[in-house]
Amino acid sequence: EAKDSAKLHARLLSNLEKASALMHSHTSHKNFENEIDRLLTIVVVGGGPTGVELSAELADFVQSDVSELYGPDVSDRIRIVLVEAMPRILAPFDASLAQIARHHLESRGVEVRTIVAISNVP
Repeated sequence: EAKDSAKLHARLLSNLEKASALMHSHTSHKNFENEIDRLLTIVVVGGGPTGVELSAELADFVQSDVSELYGPDVSDRIRIVLVEAMPRILAPFDASLAQIARHHLESRGVEVRTIVAISNVP
């Protein structure tokens, strides 16, 4: 939905701004390492077509736009994690297609975790 998409977009940009500010503050950013990692970790729940596409788009966004706007200090630290409860992503599709998709995502820096169920989102 458009409303959810707008919220996600705003949250992502807010997290990037906060992490960048912490990393470039005059005080040592070593004190904020855990918070920076939290802000720069994106978890996509569901390894179906939508989750796989979103993960790939996020990886492209990080490698192009985030790198250009926030620099490599921020972009290199972002983690995109795709979580799927089933043994493989794209479960309804042919296994060879799922393997190609997984390889593509991992080559773009996406961590793919299967047989992991999410029970609560903070």
